[in-house]
Amino acid sequence: MKKLDLFKAKKILSSVIALLCFLIVISAFYFDSISDIQITSVMGLSSSILIFHFYQFNQYFFIFEKDAIRWKWLYMKRESKIELMGDITNISKDWKGIYFTNNSQHYSIMTDGLTSSQKQMIVDSLKQYHSLLS
Repeated sequence: MKKLDLFKAKKILSSVIALLCFLIVISAFYFDSISDIQITSVMGLSSSILIFHFYQFNQYFFIFEKDAIRWKWLYMKRESKIELMGDITNISKDWKGIYFTNNSQHYSIMTDGLTSSQKQMIVDSLKQYHSLLS
């Protein structure tokens, strides 16, 4: 099993900003500046929202398994799965999704909400499907 970390940059960014907000809140209490209660309230709320987003991004995935591909994107309520047999061929992508052929059947993965670099990461991984699982 191989899991692509498609939202790594967003998770790192939200973690860093949440940490900075948290440090501002702690420093305001440490230096006893109660007059800055509004700013600490905003920073505390901001850090909690960013931590929530970090956990939300952990729920979305794209996983290669031995004979299947599973994924869940931002807009999906449940995961999707494609059973695979043999090689993946005719891999292409456009603004709507990623398309490929497996065992004479055509498949498509709609990629709403993904950036072009995330789509390219999936396409590159599909091209190396059998070597990924070795």
